[in-house]
Amino acid sequence: EGASKLLDAGCEVIGILFLFSFVDPRHEHQARDIVAAIVAERGLDVPVVCSADVAPVAKENSRLKSLLFQCFAAEQVRGALLDVEREAQASGFNGRLLTLLSYGGAVNMDYPRLYETMISGPIGGLIGAQFIAHELGLTNIVTADMGGTSFDVGLLVDGRIGIAKSADIAGHRLALPMVQLDSAGNGAGSVVWLDEYKRLHVGPESAGAKVGICYQYDRLTVTDINVALGYVDPDYFLGGQIKLSRERALNALRETIAEPLGLDVYAAGAGVLGIINGEMNDLLRTMVASKGYDTHDFTMLYYGGAGPVHMYGFAEGIEFKDVITLPWAAGFSAFGAACAEYMHRYD
Repeated sequence: EGASKLLDAGCEVIGILFLFSFVDPRHEHQARDIVAAIVAERGLDVPVVCSADVAPVAKENSRLKSLLFQCFAAEQVRGALLDVEREAQASGFNGRLLTLLSYGGAVNMDYPRLYETMISGPIGGLIGAQFIAHELGLTNIVTADMGGTSFDVGLLVDGRIGIAKSADIAGHRLALPMVQLDSAGNGAGSVVWLDEYKRLHVGPESAGAKVGICYQYDRLTVTDINVALGYVDPDYFLGGQIKLSRERALNALRETIAEPLGLDVYAAGAGVLGIINGEMNDLLRTMVASKGYDTHDFTMLYYGGAGPVHMYGFAEGIEFKDVITLPWAAGFSAFGAACAEYMHRYD
């Protein structure tokens, strides 16, 4: 009866959770078989997911949230990535598509707990940093990854990546381990705006792949300011494959920030970048100090699409052993994903 009601309502994925299924999953699996039979009778394609298969651990609150993430996002991601795999195989690729887990391993698309891939992009950067540390003979590294939507800071201590036993995502605790990262919602695509009291805000809205007004977005972003002030070459974005408009970026900076505040357009842009860099500088200091470490013992590694552009400001006034970046900084997290180990985790 419950399955029929959900299917009548247009449900796309059905999740099942019983209180003590982590002790014995048979009742959940029996319910799954009943639901699957009704789905088949109706000729529908609706995945049925059991909490015992996704997060077979005590504490039903975190197990429920893990199940919800699996149903709401991971099952759709699985379908999309399987489509990518099929297309690749049709073109002659004879392997499996792998994706990265939140705690650093690689799995294929058949993995039942695909929700464990959350926030795996920044984690790829930490795995890459571990590889670079080994190659350069470094033991302690602070990683700073600034992309389009966020700024992520991680630590490598004695060549090891720290793992949190349970992850907190947007205030919700999930039943999975995760590489330890501190994040702020300030990326190069973050929207820069003034509120009604003329207070400056950066984010949380982001232009994502649309970059900013200088490309395909309709609001001023951090990248627009970098283009307007000459820090980003508008003719060499993505190796010259994409052309940006410095004129549109400059006009947007003037109209959105400079004129409302009564400032010169370049002073306004420099001020915004100073605030962004200062916030990220504070995050770096606080993160290292809160864990009981001294920056003098660490090498700072910057990467991400916008990491090298902002490293002068992020590193200013902090005494590290060294500050480094890489020629392939924009693709460094993808490089790290390629360095990952194939992994299974059992509960």
